[in-house]
Amino acid sequence: QGKCVKYWPEECDGDLEIPVYGGMLKVAYVSTKEHGDYTLREFELTKKILKVILTTIYHYHYTSWPEVFVPKDPEPILSFLDVINDKQESLEEAGPIVVQCSAGIGRTGTVIIIDLLRNQIRLQGINCDIDIPQAIQKARSYRSGLVQSESQYKFIYQAITLYVEILNFMHQGKVIMVHSFCFNFFYLSFSDLFFSL
Repeated sequence: QGKCVKYWPEECDGDLEIPVYGGMLKVAYVSTKEHGDYTLREFELTKKILKVILTTIYHYHYTSWPEVFVPKDPEPILSFLDVINDKQESLEEAGPIVVQCSAGIGRTGTVIIIDLLRNQIRLQGINCDIDIPQAIQKARSYRSGLVQSESQYKFIYQAITLYVEILNFMHQGKVIMVHSFCFNFFYLSFSDLFFSL
């Protein structure tokens, strides 16, 4: 059963026209670049009547995440998020980052939580307290059901653990395990997190 259809134009498709209040928007294909774990597509969004480019859309399509499972290694996801955040920071008037998987809650929630916690660590420092269950519950107040499975929940822990280890390596020239006193995780069991809402 398909959950999310391809919503972007390819080079051979021509422009995509979207009816909106007050007219039509046109999404025009610009380019596609294949990278190891993702594809970057670029589009121009134009209000059809004005024929003026409103914005450029950078569409990062992560292609190495299995539908039901999680990746074996969180490092490619961390690198992917670095690429996206670097692009976002390089744009003068960047709009929000939009994240979407086929259902919009499992992989989407997992990526959002990882990026949210990475940002918290960047802003508050490596010694900050990270409360993954609280971050998930707060995000669920905006979008119900984010992070669907225990494997996704564990993947968040693995990704944040690796992120902290990488930062320790970069800042101190050595890897300090997350279980040291400098980094504190708050843990709830899977059943507490997912079924006591």
